[in-house]
Amino acid sequence: MNNFFILNHNAQRVWYMYNVETEGHSSIIALNILNKNRTIILSNISAFNKNVKNIDQLV
Repeated sequence: MNNFFILNHNAQRVWYMYNVETEGHSSIIALNILNKNRTIILSNISAFNKNVKNIDQLV
């Protein structure tokens, strides 16, 4: 499953996120264009694991 979404906390904290989940791995790329920040999270948690959504909370 691939998802693209925008988290808009306020004018200074807008994150563009791309989430990829496969049978064996999950990853997230998050970009804050205004502040020139980025976060990349790679994991070996399957998309079918009940805890896979916890990865989104790390960003």
